[in-house]
Amino acid sequence: MQSAKEAVASAKESLADLGATARYNMEKAKATAQEQMDRMIANTQMDKDLATERKQERIDEAKLGTLEAYNQNAAAREQTAFIGQPGPMTTAGPHASGTHTSSTRG
Repeated sequence: MQSAKEAVASAKESLADLGATARYNMEKAKATAQEQMDRMIANTQMDKDLATERKQERIDEAKLGTLEAYNQNAAAREQTAFIGQPGPMTTAGPHASGTHTSSTRG
């Protein structure tokens, strides 16, 4: 039974990590698109360089958020291994807007 719980925890961690990676790739694409728009309307080379710097900052911030999510997911998996209770897994990055809740109708 314990190995089944560990397998489920491992699968949940993998899925949460996959979600975090997808979020990172989405943020990276958005940053690149924004950079291209900023470069198109830029009047000077300095404005173009600033657009590139902002893009890199956004990408770096998204990468840090992904790494934080990976660490949180690994900690939640370890919590499951030690106490048998699943911990929260997250795909949240730096722009997460709180927790998501669901309700059931009864």
